[in-house]
Order: sequence, then structure tokens, then C-alpha cells
Amino acid sequence: MGTTATASSIDKAEAAYRSAIGRTLGWKKYQLNVGAGEKFVPQCVFTAPESSVRLFLQSLFSGDGSVYSSKAGAFLEYCSNSRRLIEDVHHLLLRFGVFSLVHEKITAIGTRACKIQITDEDQIRRFAERVGFTPGSLKQQRLDLEVLPMIRAQPRRKSNFDSLPAEAWPMIAMAARVGGVPLSSLNIHMASSQSASFSVAK
Repeated sequence: MGTTATASSIDKAEAAYRSAIGRTLGWKKYQLNVGAGEKFVPQCVFTAPESSVRLFLQSLFSGDGSVYSSKAGAFLEYCSNSRRLIEDVHHLLLRFGVFSLVHEKITAIGTRACKIQITDEDQIRRFAERVGFTPGSLKQQRLDLEVLPMIRAQPRRKSNFDSLPAEAWPMIAMAARVGGVPLSSLNIHMASSQSASFSVAK
């Protein structure tokens, strides 16, 4: 026996069709109709307000990101087959003062696997404060209820990021002056043990 299409089912089908067309047109508009290994962050995201960039990063990390914790420590991770996407996300995290590590390897089947890792405790805290996962998501709950309390309870560890030699700071200061951006606005703060003048850091 045949099935009679109702007005409601037709409306739903048309809405689904229009949604699919809209997504396709959007992909073409921003040149996102590419394979997994060629994905990248659209230019409009780099120039978007901070609140919009935060939502973008929250969506990425909530989808393909991970939270790991054990007695040995904790770290956050985001994976992709696209090296360009990983480098773009690495760049966007710097906008929030979050420093991450980029790793790449060739798998056993010959495909490229890239990932970002946030391993330093201070950087994990900063990610939680300034970016985070989608509010209410399981990953955000794990970050709030497992990882952050574990970091607070442990003795403070030395950062796993090396310090720059004193000779490098004048070059960084020059680049910052040319760009008109104070180092402090990039969350780069001088320690008393670092050999650089106050004028470099401010």
C-alpha cells in the first residue's frame, strides 16, 4: 500500500533540502569543499571578533579535540589530517595567549596525522579560562571536574616551554614595535631572570 505525503512531511523534506543546499553554497563561498587533508581556517575567522573566534575554537575542540588525564599529568589535544588546519588553529590559540605544540607523523598506512597538544599546566589553565570546550559538553565537564582540580592539587611544575636567550629579545621587541603591538598584549611577560629591559616587555 502506498504512502501519502502530508504537507508536514513535504515541508520537512524541503527544509532539509534547502539546508543541504545552503551548506553546500557556504562551503563553496569559503572554499571549504575540500578533502580532510586540505582543510583550513577561513580568513574571515582570523579577522572576526574575539568572542566569535572563541566559539569557533570551542566547536573545533569539542568535535575533534580530546582531554587526557592520568597520575602522570594531563594534556589537551586536537587532531586533523590537515597540517594547514593545525597550524591555523595553533595561530588562533596564540590570540588567547595559549601556547601549544604541533606534532606530525606518517601513519602505518601512509597517511599524514597532525595534532596540537597543550601540555603545560599554565597553558591548560589559560585554555580553560579563555577558550574551553562547548559549555556543558562532556569534555568541558571533564576539564572542570578532573583536569583542573588535579592541576591545582599538584605541586607547581616547571614549564615545559624553553626560555628564549637574551639575544633574541631585541629582535622580538623590534618586531613588536614595527607591528605596533606591545608584548604584554600577546601575554608575553618578562621574568626577572630574563635579560631584557622593561621597555622591551611593556
